[in-house]
Amino acid sequence: MMSNVNKDAIHISGSGIYMVESSDCVYRVREGRVLVYILPIPEQGMRNRFFLLEAIKGELIPGLAYDSNTLGRWRFGFVAVGNVWLESIEDIDKNLLLKVRRDFAIRAGVELGDLNSFETEFIEHYNLFYVREEANIYKSTREQGRTTEQSLNLIRNVFFTRRHNIQAAIGVSGNALYDCTALLCSKEKINIAPLIKITKCAGKRFTINDIARLSHFTVREIQLPEKWYKLDCGNFIGFEKETQEPVFVEACGYRKYRYYDGQKNEINKVDAEFASRLSSQAVMFYRPFPDEKITLRKLIAFGLHKAYISDWVRFVVLSILGVIIGLFIPYLNELMYDIYIPFSDMESLIQFGAMILSFAIGNIGFTTVKNLSVFRAMNSMEYAVQSAVIDRVFNLPESFFRKYETADLGIRTLNITRVFNIVSEVFFKGAISAVLSIAYLFAMISYSSELLPWAIFLLILSLATFFVIGIKQIHYERLKVEIDQKTNSDLFQYIKGIEKLRSSASEGRAIYQYLYGFTESRKLNIKKEKLTVVTEIFLDTVQVLSLIGFYCMMGTQNLDLSIGSFMGFIAAYGAFQAALFEFVEGILVLNQVYPTYEMAKQILETLPENTCDAEMPEELLGEIEINNITFSYDDNEVPVLQGVTLHINSGEYVAIVGSSGSGKSTLIKILLGFEKPQLGRIYYDGQDMEELDKRELRRKFGVVLQSGGLVNGNIYDNITITHPNCDMSRVTEVIRKVGLENDIKEMPMGLFTMINEEAGTLSGGQVQRILIARALLDNPKILLMDEATSALDNKTQRIVLDTLEKLDATKIVIAHRLSTVINCDRIIVMDSGKIVEEGTYEELMVRKGRFYEMASRQMA
Repeated sequence: MMSNVNKDAIHISGSGIYMVESSDCVYRVREGRVLVYILPIPEQGMRNRFFLLEAIKGELIPGLAYDSNTLGRWRFGFVAVGNVWLESIEDIDKNLLLKVRRDFAIRAGVELGDLNSFETEFIEHYNLFYVREEANIYKSTREQGRTTEQSLNLIRNVFFTRRHNIQAAIGVSGNALYDCTALLCSKEKINIAPLIKITKCAGKRFTINDIARLSHFTVREIQLPEKWYKLDCGNFIGFEKETQEPVFVEACGYRKYRYYDGQKNEINKVDAEFASRLSSQAVMFYRPFPDEKITLRKLIAFGLHKAYISDWVRFVVLSILGVIIGLFIPYLNELMYDIYIPFSDMESLIQFGAMILSFAIGNIGFTTVKNLSVFRAMNSMEYAVQSAVIDRVFNLPESFFRKYETADLGIRTLNITRVFNIVSEVFFKGAISAVLSIAYLFAMISYSSELLPWAIFLLILSLATFFVIGIKQIHYERLKVEIDQKTNSDLFQYIKGIEKLRSSASEGRAIYQYLYGFTESRKLNIKKEKLTVVTEIFLDTVQVLSLIGFYCMMGTQNLDLSIGSFMGFIAAYGAFQAALFEFVEGILVLNQVYPTYEMAKQILETLPENTCDAEMPEELLGEIEINNITFSYDDNEVPVLQGVTLHINSGEYVAIVGSSGSGKSTLIKILLGFEKPQLGRIYYDGQDMEELDKRELRRKFGVVLQSGGLVNGNIYDNITITHPNCDMSRVTEVIRKVGLENDIKEMPMGLFTMINEEAGTLSGGQVQRILIARALLDNPKILLMDEATSALDNKTQRIVLDTLEKLDATKIVIAHRLSTVINCDRIIVMDSGKIVEEGTYEELMVRKGRFYEMASRQMA
């Protein structure tokens, strides 16, 4: 090898290799062509080098020189094709270095989850290549045995299809955590993101929370009780006590479990010995609704998936047995009245009485077990539906929440589960009972076809009355639901704003407004309940009149019917009428909850903000393109933003100023993806925001909104809420940078001082600094701040502004105070939804335009 360094020039020729010695350098090819390799540097000898790409004249090559106790020493190596001159660029801007690395990785075909892990990603790429190469050799030596094993498995799976289904997903990736999660997701019918997508966004050492976040489902850590394998705990991911290796545990029936052994690649039954090896900490998954409109039918189908099939089989079988027992009663009545009573056969009557008693006791037992099965199934379904509803609410677009007040939305959310429970119970208990009760109708026909028309007439009359009364009840219920929604929402607002009510001496007016709505609701409820009472009286009357009518027909008409057959007909009619009326009462309940469903279905029919098809954002450098944005909150209103176009360079410090209502905060909402413009696009580093996963995009931002607030907990939790595993040293650093260090030292418990949502124990400035510390915690490349320093005193504001000016990120701030924007790289002036001026502070003051007027008022 021949290489000469003249100042910043590097000359390479021959067949040797030039080794890079710094990861902070960038090399430009001035002349010739260069072959770029990555290779490990062992202590003795050399190992294989791996070709990455060929660089030609004018192209940039980042350096890679990595030394680690765990991964070893690694270097980029350059081999000349002919005569090559390189130019070394050492003092390069960090953002440019990241851009060069990203472009180089794309050309080399390496997926970068994080630009800051450039070296480790290329090392992983090298190792993966040689692992595959060795695996191919190993594979070829075992191919024959593997083929034989697969053939035997194919035959075995014909007889054990359930085992085949769960093993179909085994060994997909080779990552134990991902494979266990994929198995559980397959069982729960949850869509899981591809492994490459997860490693790209969360790195190689991802967690279950990373998988859940990127796959858009919810997880919850649970504490396994003692002897959990004898309880109904559902499906979960457990962890070995000693190795912390993940284990997929599947509930394959009530109190029956099996687990996937990743080491042996097989499914085994859970026993006490295995349960003792598991840690008490486990993770449970919650299935979200699919990314589509959820109808009532889909809601029921969604909940059904969570219930055990055995519970429904048990319910149906016991219902059939109950009907069979019910059919024996009319038959026994016929025998007693036709045979044993006329002949005074007391011994047989006692035996028949004992038989009827045993039937009754058996039916009570059947009913108890049946109801317990329904109760367990309904609870499992309710948990699944309620968690999916909450997940849907948290993933709805921001524009949805503008339509409803907080209490109103909470009531609508909880009502979905109420509707689901009522509909499910009516369908599975009432409908199945009504269908099975048809057997009683055939029994009535077998006893007397002459009495049947009168019985059918009475039933039709009852159903018609039910229908008319039900329509009226629906009308009252719809009005009542609307009033209750508003009244409860008002009550929530009154309690939340009790200080404002007291300061204006308006408690009496608030009480009157609440009582007015409450009394109107009670009036409607009384009217509805009166109709319910009328219905019950009518049913009792019909039952009595029907019996009187049957007895009159039996006494006055010459019916070819024995006393026993008549009593059997009466018993069958009573059972059929009871089952049918129970079903009709259920239908009436459905009619009454229909207005509730209408109020709640907007949540189910609104599509979530992010879908599984959304692309993951690349690592951001901070460049923002706002292209011709037009937006209005209502199509019939004047646009809040009109044709706004703006380009913000990476690392630029930009202030947006303007009078109230000029569109500043709305622009921030659009940049965050909270609102969708009617026209125009937003691009981050050339990536269209509409095609990106907005939740993942926001994770790369630091955001302080004008309406931002704290959560119940301590100060530490509020700062680390988006990064709970952050080092304490980093938390201490951001606290110092926002001027909060002395304030926290004076607090009784320091960082762990408890605060509430209203932050009544903190000043406005302290709250703002906590929010700023939260935004700065993860070193974001883009920082968005809306009036984030409005409550700070001049000294503290200076500390915060100094921190922002030194921050290596694109910064967009909205502010009215002149001192906040005076040192910005560029000031954007907005008026009536348009950009009317832009430039530095000095440039805008010289122009004496809109900004000059605003600044002059403050300086005066």
